[in-house]
Amino acid sequence: MRYRLKKKYFDGIPANQIPTTSPVASMSDLEWQALVAKWTNPKNMVWVSCHIFYLIEFPMDLVI
Repeated sequence: MRYRLKKKYFDGIPANQIPTTSPVASMSDLEWQALVAKWTNPKNMVWVSCHIFYLIEFPMDLVI
């Protein structure tokens, strides 16, 4: 679920347009704010960048 939320409400969205309250009924505003804080944490952003670089450099069809 978090992946879909990130893709729909966070990825590619300017920082000033990211919702500050939960866009879904099944999640509280505090839970949403915790997720946004995690996604904006530079430590997590570096990991994602490294992971994407690895997938581009070594496509799964080439990995044994």
